[in-house]
Amino acid sequence: MIDRVQDRFEVWPARLAADTAYGSAENLAWLVHEKGIKPHIPIFDHSNRRTGSFQRSAFRFEHKRDVYVCPGEKDLKRQHRNFATSRSGVDQDGFM
Repeated sequence: MIDRVQDRFEVWPARLAADTAYGSAENLAWLVHEKGIKPHIPIFDHSNRRTGSFQRSAFRFEHKRDVYVCPGEKDLKRQHRNFATSRSGVDQDGFM
């Protein structure tokens, strides 16, 4: 996105703000070392997590069974929901 903005608008930011989703070590290093941009982004770090949840890397995927297995050796179950309403409850602008 930064390259696109620079190409289209000829704008080279000196600082950049973003949310934690952009706070990986690789992304922060790229901003600083390759783009010369000072990031104002929280670091994406779950190493000191106190929520009792597992990190993504702790799960494994079993290709033969097409299932993820948690560190407690339990299969993760697939789950989804479908939301729908009848067209009679929707006005001409698409609002309910």
